[in-house]
Amino acid sequence: MKRIKFYALALMLVLLAGCGTSQYIYNVSGKQLQVNASSEQIEQAILDAAAFKRWTVKEKTPGHIILEINVRKHYASVSVDYDQGGYSIKYLDSFNLDYKFNKIHRNYNKWVKLLEMEIDQRLVSRR
Repeated sequence: MKRIKFYALALMLVLLAGCGTSQYIYNVSGKQLQVNASSEQIEQAILDAAAFKRWTVKEKTPGHIILEINVRKHYASVSVDYDQGGYSIKYLDSFNLDYKFNKIHRNYNKWVKLLEMEIDQRLVSRR
């Protein structure tokens, strides 16, 4: 009986440990700006923040930028749409980040949140 309890407890711990790295994908949807900025200023803040956080530009058209990041053996890409009122960051693709059913490795979410914070900081500090 003790042996069964031990194995049941061990199995639960293994299952809980495996769940820790996967999270629902973090998207920034329609973030409204608290500062007045032109589309060109927002674009520049996005580009500067992306470069600072080691994202690279894959594609750029007015109001739309596709960014990608490579960290060791991991890859992710996002779509950034922006206008004078704000911006959005949405997941596009990934490799080696355990994407499945709208869940992904927590590092992806960390990278997107850091990008978002850097964009916001650059927009506020440009006043």
